This record gives sequence, structure tokens and C-alpha cells, in this order.
Amino acid sequence: MSISWCKLRLLLALDCCCGSPAHRFYRCRGEVGGRPGGTGNLLPEKSPNPSKTQVCAFHLKNKDARRELEIHLRGERLEHCMTPRYLGVTLDRTLSFRQHCINTKGKVSARNNILRKLTGRAWGAQSETLRSSALALCVSTAEYAAPVWAASPHTKHVDVAINETARIVTGCLKPTSVNSLYPLIDVARPSVQRAAATDAERTKQETDARHPLHQHEPAGRRLRSRKSFMARSHTLKGSIENNRVTRWTQQLTTRELPREEMAPGKHFPFAVWKSLNRLRTGEARCKTNLLKWGNV
Repeated sequence: MSISWCKLRLLLALDCCCGSPAHRFYRCRGEVGGRPGGTGNLLPEKSPNPSKTQVCAFHLKNKDARRELEIHLRGERLEHCMTPRYLGVTLDRTLSFRQHCINTKGKVSARNNILRKLTGRAWGAQSETLRSSALALCVSTAEYAAPVWAASPHTKHVDVAINETARIVTGCLKPTSVNSLYPLIDVARPSVQRAAATDAERTKQETDARHPLHQHEPAGRRLRSRKSFMARSHTLKGSIENNRVTRWTQQLTTRELPREEMAPGKHFPFAVWKSLNRLRTGEARCKTNLLKWGNV
């Protein structure tokens, strides 16, 4: 059986992705042919290497969760990967991006360990240095390709790691409410940043003719659990900064508007900055809390 069913082609840099819909597994096995429309004509100057080519099936059939595709290229069977990576994003069978969120959490946690080296009980870097380091090392890693997986139900894994980043920068303790952490360093919560990035990508999709989804007509929604990019995103009416501030203001429980600048006291040494933040949040190593934690 010869397969020449390539209906979708994506070519970015040296990474090439081919896909085609099918209702049965037996339609997705056999030898990849070189007829028009097959992968043989996809890269005529550089033929795909079978040892570096992977295949994966995306479906919602749990009974076939471990089933592997039997596809051959030039007589060699292609490797079936349950969680392939494409442009740094880890995909899975149901496109829930669970494994990608877990991997991102591990990356951010490793960077948090580096960030802790800049803090100490009696010494530490300036708060502005900590904030810049956190944005460059941790937040940028957590926001990579956010429009793709922002609707995943497993984003809480990433939020846990970013919350720990905010605690390191502010010097606050774990009992401190998350709602009190981000206004101190004036960085929007991860959910707000992902939503703003998604709307910015939607704006590019509608205005930039080079976008892969330009003038794309989304298919009808069949399952309530599926949240496509076109259905959950909106076009920006202003800049992405204004969109982020507006979303952040709607989630704040206080009347103080976000300024996207750090709280007063950022020029003090880290020990003083940490004490000020603990006084602002009302969570410190006082006798009341030590009694509540069972340490007294």
C-alpha cells in the first residue's frame, strides 16, 4: 500500500511537518509514496531522512492510546513518537499539551534555582536586578509559544513555577496570597500574559498575509472540550501593553491600578526589600504565624 495523503505541509527553517486526516488506522499505514501530493515531492532537493523522521497519531480514542502507526519510508519503518516536538512545543495524542506544560515547569524550576543564588538572608542583588533576571530567565521561558497551549487545562503546572519565581523576587513566604505577589513587582499574572499574547497572535493572523492562518475559515465546533485558537482569541483594539493592563485590572481585587513598575523600596538592599514586602502582605515569621505553623 502506497501512502501519498499529505494534505497539510508546514515548512519552517529545517523542520518540516506533514499531516492528513483519516477515520481509521489502517488508512495510515504502508509505504510513503513519491507520487504528486506525497512526501516524495515535498522536499525534492533534500529527501527526508528515515532515521530522523517521526510519525504520530492525534485522536481522542482512549482504547487506541498506545497504538503505533506502521509507516515506512524507502523500506525503513519510521519511528512512532507519542510526544513529538515541533519548534520547541511538545505535542501529545489529544493536543492537551500536558507534557509540554510539565516540561516547561521543569525548565522554569531549574531557572528558579539559579535565581535563588542572587538572594540571601543578609545579602542579595538589587530588586530591579532580580526582576530583570526573572523576566529574562523564567517568564520568557514560560511564555514561549503561549498562544498554542494557552487553553490547555494543565497550565497550572506552569503557574506553580512562575508563582515561585515571584516569591523569590519579592522575598515573600509560601503562605502569601498569589494575588499579593505580582502587584509588588508589577508583573501581570501568567494567565493574563498568555491571554494578551493570544490576542496579539490573532491580530497578526488577520492583518499579516504571511501568517500561516491568514484568511483561514475555522471549522464548526463539534466538541465542547475543544477550544481552538480561532474560537478563544480576539483582535487587539490597542497595543498589547494596554490589553495586558486592562485584563490585569479586571482580575485585581484592590482598587489600585497596575503601573507596571515595582513597589516603593526597590532601591533598598534585598534584606530591607524583603522585609517591606512581608509587611505589605501581612505574612512574616512573626510569633503568630510560627504558632500557626507549629514551630512554637
